[in-house]
Order: sequence, then C-alpha cells, then structure tokens
Amino acid sequence: MSSRTIKNAVEAHGWVGVVVSVPLFIIFWAGAITLFHPEVSTWSVLPLRTAASSPPAAAKPSLLAVVEDRLAAVEHDPEKPIFVRLPSDHSPFLEVRVPLAKAEGGEERAEFIIDPESGETLATGHPFELSGFLYALHYNLKLPQGLYIVGLVTLFFMVLLMTGLVIQLKLLFKHFFLYRHDKGKRMRTYDLHSVTGVVTLPFALLYSLTGLMFNLNILFYLPVLMLAYGGDQVAMMKDAGFSRVNEKPAGVAAEMPALEPLIHRVQREHDAKVLGLNLMNFGDRDAIIRLTGVKQGFGERVDVHYEVKSGTFPERMNVTEANTFSSVVMPLFMLHMGKFGGPGVRFIFFVLSVAICGMIIAGNVLWLIKRESKLAEFPRSYGVIRGLTLGACTGTIVATCAAFLLERTLPTAFDARATIVQWAFFVVLAGVSVLGFFVRDIRAFLGRSALASAALCGAVVVVDMLVYRAQIATLWRDGDLATGAVTIGLALTMAFFAWLGVRLQAPPAAPAGENVNLEPVSASSAP
Repeated sequence: MSSRTIKNAVEAHGWVGVVVSVPLFIIFWAGAITLFHPEVSTWSVLPLRTAASSPPAAAKPSLLAVVEDRLAAVEHDPEKPIFVRLPSDHSPFLEVRVPLAKAEGGEERAEFIIDPESGETLATGHPFELSGFLYALHYNLKLPQGLYIVGLVTLFFMVLLMTGLVIQLKLLFKHFFLYRHDKGKRMRTYDLHSVTGVVTLPFALLYSLTGLMFNLNILFYLPVLMLAYGGDQVAMMKDAGFSRVNEKPAGVAAEMPALEPLIHRVQREHDAKVLGLNLMNFGDRDAIIRLTGVKQGFGERVDVHYEVKSGTFPERMNVTEANTFSSVVMPLFMLHMGKFGGPGVRFIFFVLSVAICGMIIAGNVLWLIKRESKLAEFPRSYGVIRGLTLGACTGTIVATCAAFLLERTLPTAFDARATIVQWAFFVVLAGVSVLGFFVRDIRAFLGRSALASAALCGAVVVVDMLVYRAQIATLWRDGDLATGAVTIGLALTMAFFAWLGVRLQAPPAAPAGENVNLEPVSASSAP
C-alpha cells in the first residue's frame, strides 16, 4: 500500500475521530451500562422494596381489580389505551399508566408503581429513570432527531474502522499486542490506541453494522414505502406482518374478563413471557386486550389481540405469519444487546465497550500530543478542542457516577427526582468539559477525573452498605442477585478508577526514547 494512501487514511482517521469522539464516546459508554439495563433498573427501585408489604395482610388482589382501583382515582380518557407493565427482570413491581381525560397539571397520564402482592401504590409518576435515561443516551443522545444523529455518528465510526484498518494493515499481526511501556507518552498512547482497536475490531464492526440498521432505518423505510407501496404505509405494515387494531368504543358498558387467565393462556400457547398489556376501550363492549411479550430463546416478539365481546383471539386482528420485526429486527436487537448468552456474554460485551471508550480517549490524547506544538500559537483554539474532546469524554464518566449517587440518595417521594438526576448529569458533564479547557497537564487531568469518579462510586457503595445492607443480603439469599451485583460492580469500578487515578497522578517514568521508527507511524497520529 502506498505511503500516500496511508497518509490520507491517517488524516481522515484523525480529523473524523476528533469530530465524532464525544458523541461516539457517550454512545459506547451509555451502551456499556445499558447492557445491564435490567440489573440497574432493579437496583434503582430498591427503596420501594422496603415500602412493599411482605407478606400482604390480605389475599393477593387480581390484576383487573388493581386496574379498576386506579381508574376510580382519576378521570380516564376512554378512547386511549391503558398500559400495564407486568413484573419482570426490569422491575419487581406492577406499573399502570392511565391516560387522563383532562390534562391535570400538564400531565397527559397518571402513572402508578404498585406492589403486586398487596395492590398498594408505592409511588406515582416515574421516579426511577436512571437506566431509561442512559438507554436513551445510547440511542438518541437525548437530542431532537437524536436517533438519526446517532446513526450518522455510527456511519462515521465505520469510516474510522476502515481507515484504522488501512493504517494498521501492514503491522496488524507483527505488532498485534505491542505495547512499549518504556517509551515516551506518544508511543505508549499510540500502542494503547492501536492494540485496543485491533482487539475490539470484530465487536466494533458488529455494533456499527447493527447500530446503523437501527438508527438509519429511515434510509431503507422511505424508498420502500414510496417506490413499492406508493406511500401506503398501512399496506406496507400489513405485508410486513403487523396487524393494526383501532376499534372505536361502542359506548355500551360491559364487564371486563379476568386478566390472569389470558396471560397464562398466551404464555402457554406461544411459549412466551408476557411483559405488558394494552387495554383498549376498557369497560366498553368493544374492548380489545393486547398482550405483548417475547418468546423463549432468541427473543421473537409476541403480539396478540383478544376481543372481549367474542371471547376469542380473532384472525382479523392477529397475523399468524412471523413478521419482519420478529424474524429479523428482534434477533439483531438481541445480538446487539448481548441477550443471547446470559450475563457472561453481556459482561464480555461490557468490557469490550469500555475498551472502545478507552481507545477513544487514547486517540484524543494522541491527536492533542501530536498537534500541541502546532497549536501553541493558538492556545484558545487548543483549549477548546481539549475541553470538547478530553473534557467531555471524561466528564461523561464523572457525570454518570454522580447520577448513580443521586439515584440512590434523592428522596423517593420527590416528584422531580428523575428530572434532577438527568439535569445533574448534564451539569457535571458541562462543568468537567469547561475544566478541560484550562488544564495544562493532560495526564493529571485524567487522573483527577478518575479519582472523582472513584469517590462518587465509593459514596454510592457506602450508602448501600449503611442503609440497604440487610435488604440486599435478603434478596441475595432469595436468589435475586441483580441488586447486589450492581453494588459489587460499583465497588469494583471504584477500585479500578482509584487505581487508575493514582497511576495517572504519579509522575511518568522517564522514557527510553521516542525516536522509534514505526513507518507507518505517521499513521500513529490518528485517534
């Protein structure tokens, strides 16, 4: 391969990497934590477990009675469906969301978190949104049109992978695990960036391809819709295997059936786990009950409709053939989230995701080191780039640890706790980014950021041990390991960041020399 080709790849790799490094870092960092979305969700709601009555004083109420009790407490809009989320590995509680006939205080729906054993309301609204917030950061960065922004960032990530492969192709096997710890900071950073990139390459390709499919599906959706179906979305959805049910209420009151037998029937007939119900036209003669869930195995989706007046699952409402989503998209999602192989696979995916985050930071450091002398004449520009790359990347880590601390310590009854957790994340992220503008010693800045993250994680672990130790131990003995596993994970994260912070704060060893001929280490400058 010609030196000119390598040089062009280096330049493209470096500049594209700097431009997309921050959103790409946030996507992978939030995605790493989202791999354990069920465990983080279960850990978050631990304060409610202490409020739940166990055992219940009376017989367990039926699901229908629980829904009817919530409807009696609010003014329900009968033309909009009621949503019921059943207890699952994401949460041990029932969740009932009722659309309101009149927006009360600006709210369009009333939300209840309910103890399934006693039927008692434990909380209203959505106070525990940390896991959902991090999940949203992963796929849309919490930005308007963020789904497509993430898709474009993923597209540029593929460009980084391809240019990085061009740069490293000649030395891919010869220097596969080369790390020159006794050399200068540029060589050490280059080796760290390169080795991590090579090791994570198959995983990165998997994530970039599946991420593109999820986030830029509009590129495929619109041409098919316009060319093959002439803009007829209903026809396209029908051919894809989706049934759309939109029955209007008859205005005639009718008794609703017990919900538990329907759930058990669907689970038995489809070998599936029902996760939620949509109750359409509830209390009306033309009521429809939609049951959704996933089949055992590789996550094929189950979506069936029950007609109350006929007491059946009519064919006109239920498609018997597997739809495109079930046969293609859902397995890809299971692959993307590591859900096909249990906690062990998800942990490996987590480690690889964090490794890519480290590769991004190393690439940014490498880019800054190489251009430090050139940009010395423009200290303000250099500071802005440093703050927007290193500051924002490390700030994401510190902000996440702060969000975990607030998720655990803010009062459960505080109406705005979810909003405060999210705003605190962005405030801390912005603050660390601003600090990155003023730093002179990059190594010390990274070390202090690591120590701050360790301190915040340590504070969360201390709260868990002082306040919730007994509940965590009881859950662990009962076989519910999720909450304790997150606490242990936070403790290990604290230890890692403390070790990393101490190492980075210590003066670096004197380099044996930096004049190492790596030709093509003109390629080494790319982050």
